[in-house]
Amino acid sequence: MAKLGRPSRPLDVRLMEKIIIPPMCTWEHEDRCWEWVGAKTGAGYGLIWDGKCMVLAHRVMYNLFIDLTFPIRSNDRSIVLDHRCRNKGCVNTFHLQVVSQRENTARGRLCDLKNKTSIYRGVHWDKKSKKWHVQAQLNGKRVYLGRFHNEVEAAAAYQNFLKDNNEF
Repeated sequence: MAKLGRPSRPLDVRLMEKIIIPPMCTWEHEDRCWEWVGAKTGAGYGLIWDGKCMVLAHRVMYNLFIDLTFPIRSNDRSIVLDHRCRNKGCVNTFHLQVVSQRENTARGRLCDLKNKTSIYRGVHWDKKSKKWHVQAQLNGKRVYLGRFHNEVEAAAAYQNFLKDNNEF
């Protein structure tokens, strides 16, 4: 019988039990979200018990698989992990990036555009021009990427911009 406060299985094993990795997705596939199905915060971030307290699952994933020095528990809110996919329940380490709190907030505001009607980040429908508009953010400034007749082409333009600027 496990003692209170001490998980019976290692953290990495319990962590992997709470992740749904899409079919046909391997560790090399970085484009699809890995959905956290365990406990969540009210805001939708995954939570897991580390033996002392509940911690954010995406921080544990980043610590275990990307950077062992990244703090799982931290009172320093100036450095955070940004979910580049904008899915708070995602724990795919390819979707996480260490940024300042200021940059994380700016990226979130860019995605909260009032006209957002697309399922793709940075893409929204403009009723007046009847085209898909694409915007991204680079160094804290909005960058207009153009108008497209097709939503998928618009999303591809956004993804290409991120790759060209090492943002994804």
